[in-house]
Amino acid sequence: MAQISDPVSLYKRPPPRKTLSFPWNSDDSTIPQQVHVSMVGSDRMRISWITEKAAPSRVEYGTSSGVYDSSAEGSASTYKYITYKSGLIHEAVIGPLKPDTHYYYRCSDDVSREFNLKTTPAHLPIKFVIIGGYVTMAGLCGRGDGVAPVVSMCGGEMGGDACEAGTLVVVFLGSVGCW
Repeated sequence: MAQISDPVSLYKRPPPRKTLSFPWNSDDSTIPQQVHVSMVGSDRMRISWITEKAAPSRVEYGTSSGVYDSSAEGSASTYKYITYKSGLIHEAVIGPLKPDTHYYYRCSDDVSREFNLKTTPAHLPIKFVIIGGYVTMAGLCGRGDGVAPVVSMCGGEMGGDACEAGTLVVVFLGSVGCW
């Protein structure tokens, strides 16, 4: 009888890598940290970041590095949980933005750090259908057309052309059953 090797027991951990160092100047706690970008509609982006101390909730942006010909004012908030108090959580929405374009931006008037993003192409519409609860999909079981329930949802409750416009991404939340 052949002996089967256990891949977990055969694994040898590689040696640790060199420690990465990110110097932090605690005296300057208005430097943006944890910068995030998220889409807001087809031509806008929400930029969010945290500072430890008060700083402007402003994003300056443009299509050339170091040249910020547009700006957006936002807001800041904090929260507490038991003994923890968050830093200032800033957010600002920039736009309208051109499709398929690189943008450079900075947060809170901080001249030491520049960030960049690229907008999505105009010819790439992505539509999402989110289905929750218990859904039966005949196509998943090898019987019938499994796309029919999704298309009927798009054409019915979701407004007609939601599925025909472009790429369709279906997200299932819950169970999928077969009949």
